[in-house]
Amino acid sequence: SQVVPLFIARLADLGIDVEPVIHELGLPPEVMGMREIDVPLAVIHAVSDRAEALTGDPMFGLHVVSWLPRGAYGLLEFIVRSARDVREAATRLVRYNAMLNDMATLSFADDGTEGVMTHGIRGEPLAVGRHVNELVIGMMVRVLRESMADPRWSPRRVWFAHPAPADPAPITAWFGTEISFGHGHNELAVASEALAQPLRSADSALLAVLDEQAMRLLAAGTGGLDDLWLKLRETIRLALRDGAPSLDDVAHTMGTTPRTLQRRLEERATTFSAVIDEIRRDLATMYVEGGALGDVEIAFLLGYGERRAFVRAFKRWTGATPAAFRLRVGARP
Repeated sequence: SQVVPLFIARLADLGIDVEPVIHELGLPPEVMGMREIDVPLAVIHAVSDRAEALTGDPMFGLHVVSWLPRGAYGLLEFIVRSARDVREAATRLVRYNAMLNDMATLSFADDGTEGVMTHGIRGEPLAVGRHVNELVIGMMVRVLRESMADPRWSPRRVWFAHPAPADPAPITAWFGTEISFGHGHNELAVASEALAQPLRSADSALLAVLDEQAMRLLAAGTGGLDDLWLKLRETIRLALRDGAPSLDDVAHTMGTTPRTLQRRLEERATTFSAVIDEIRRDLATMYVEGGALGDVEIAFLLGYGERRAFVRAFKRWTGATPAAFRLRVGARP
């Protein structure tokens, strides 16, 4: 969670003594200076509840949206700001969401009428809780408004997982659109024609650099992976251009033995070939969505000897050919 450190920092910024809260919730003393922290969902809810109680602000989460400095969400935020248009911003946000959180799910779909960003947690009808829900969706809208240089821009509609507060008028006023509550997940909907709206902050050169960094992080995996596992995934990613590497070669590059590497794979109930397939799938999806590379180039980058082998693998992973997938996500041909 990035929200817990942000909420604690905001309380301190308001002059509130946060030490009792930190102690009560078992947080580390340095939590305010942390980029993120691994905590149970219950702690995220508790921090939100304590923040509202201590400040007396029923709109605490939404007010944090305006308080946050530019770049508070790091690499992912700058990727969104550098995108060409709203559609590309949405697809990049979904693509790299795992860098922020391995608990919440994020998806984007366009049915020809509206593009819908859906955010939630399976089995959790309140998602991340009222204040965090409003922060998450509010940040999406804020970044788009700033990227368009249009502070009055509003989405078509917003749905929230949580029930309506006693007075939802400030939320409706802030978003400037239809608001609905109690859906069990969060949604941000934009008219399909608005998805092509260009962003004033677009920077294709910067986006290419940020994409490369994000792909590297995503291919390495997230969610508490140990150093050896991170190194394994990165070693495979770098070796793919020369074809699928062998376990012996990867172990040698990593400075370990094939036996040790095999044991670590067994501990995770997986196989070496399954890890290669997973990394190829993740990278292939990102390359195809990006729209800058053709099938032949992607096949080369993923270590396939021919285009047909890549197309067959991509259809196995996604249920669609690369061409059909590009049409589905609105990527450039």
